[in-house]
Amino acid sequence: MTVSQNVPINVIADQTRIAQVIFNLVGNAVKFTNNGSVCLNISLSDGGLICFSIKDTGIGIARDITEQFFKPFIQADSSITRQFGGTGLGLSITKRLTELMNGTIEVESLIGKGSTFTVKLPLKEAAPISRKLSINELIPEISKQYLSVLVAEDNKANQAVMKLLLERQGHQVTLVKNGVEVIQEWSDHNNNYDVILMDVSMPIKDGISATKEIRATGSLIPIVAITGHALREEKKLCIDAGMNDFVSKPIRTKQLKAVLRSLNL
Repeated sequence: MTVSQNVPINVIADQTRIAQVIFNLVGNAVKFTNNGSVCLNISLSDGGLICFSIKDTGIGIARDITEQFFKPFIQADSSITRQFGGTGLGLSITKRLTELMNGTIEVESLIGKGSTFTVKLPLKEAAPISRKLSINELIPEISKQYLSVLVAEDNKANQAVMKLLLERQGHQVTLVKNGVEVIQEWSDHNNNYDVILMDVSMPIKDGISATKEIRATGSLIPIVAITGHALREEKKLCIDAGMNDFVSKPIRTKQLKAVLRSLNL
């Protein structure tokens, strides 16, 4: 990640929306980049807009698709969906969040060369904030109850975030990258796990299908849905499939703790 020197240190902004936008775009870039790199650059445009540019060396997008790419459930190629998992509502939501902040989003891409997504936001510079951090902010809180957690997530960046958040709480983490692997790992070592964190959108076998297959065996192991789509309809879909709860990306430490605590493990 690079940040231009002329970018203000403090700005007035919606932290949650910006985090969701960057999380979605970086997550997609990592998902579709098998070789090469993903770079985030933050700069200040001549017009005073803060620009977030996510550039990857991935598979790229055809020019005729880019015009429709921010519509719900648009996928460049059905074979890509099977291999990588779809973008689903992710880019549509990203565009909507950007517009709610009075910003714009655009994409430049070439097949086989990669893509660059650029978000421009009119963020005003804010005065510096001076305060002392509390002891709770300086020292990560460690959970008193340690769990063995099976995490099913295909995106490597998301895997790293989940592993970091859970291990900071003292939990033991095992990572798998699709529904087939989570079923295999759970079948081989089901007595070893206290809870499964299941990404809904994964290649080969998605989280909904994997959950139904686990529940068909009669298992009551707690399963928590992890998704980037904070929609009531998808939450209902997850619960109907047999999942116990629902957490939306980007994952927050407090949110994750609250869900795990609510399971009474």
